[in-house]
This record gives sequence, C-alpha cells and structure tokens, in this order.
Amino acid sequence: MHLVFNIMATVFIYGIPFLREIPVKGADLISDMAVKNKAVVAGYLLAVFVALPGTILALTA
Repeated sequence: MHLVFNIMATVFIYGIPFLREIPVKGADLISDMAVKNKAVVAGYLLAVFVALPGTILALTA
C-alpha cells in the first residue's frame, strides 16, 4: 500500500508541470537557510520527524 501511495504521489507531482518545481524550490530554500544557520537543520528535523507525527498521532488517538 505504501508503494502505491508513493507511486501515485510521484505521478501526481510530476504529471502537473507547475508542481514539478515545488520539491526542488523547497529543498533549495531549506539548504540556503541551513547554510546560514545550522539550527534550521535541527528545527526542520524535529518538526518533520517528531512534532508533526506526534501531533497527528495525538489528534487521531
């Protein structure tokens, strides 16, 4: 099921031309911010892998 979700998301993002630029621009923005301030890396990792999943789990429990 996870594989199907990933394939469908890839087809969706790369199938619509203006959506193709969003992941690249997002990665570029985060990398520029990380070069200036290393705390951005820690904040991003904590937000994406701890806070966001924790919030989702708390809301659905």
